[in-house]
Amino acid sequence: LRAFPNPTHSNTEIRVNIPRPASKAGVLGNANQGEFKGQIEVFDVRGRRVRTIFDDTLNYGTSQFRWDGRDESGRDVGTGIFFLRASIENQAPITTKLTRIK
Repeated sequence: LRAFPNPTHSNTEIRVNIPRPASKAGVLGNANQGEFKGQIEVFDVRGRRVRTIFDDTLNYGTSQFRWDGRDESGRDVGTGIFFLRASIENQAPITTKLTRIK
């Protein structure tokens, strides 16, 4: 999970990478098994969800998303520290810190 620019004052690009596992023989896994339920969410420092950026199916590889600095109601969240969390089925959630400045 990567977010940039960080710190940011406008849009933030979010990238999530799901690597394709290799089999014991070094052969790539079956492409048909590469779909995962995933969520990308933004939380404030108190742990309150500010916005859900993505809630759908992800595939192997890198997926890109954009956060415009607004909450679920479309209001600008202002300056502060926020946390991005990627939750992908069968994996532990990944969190990264994001600082918004004016």
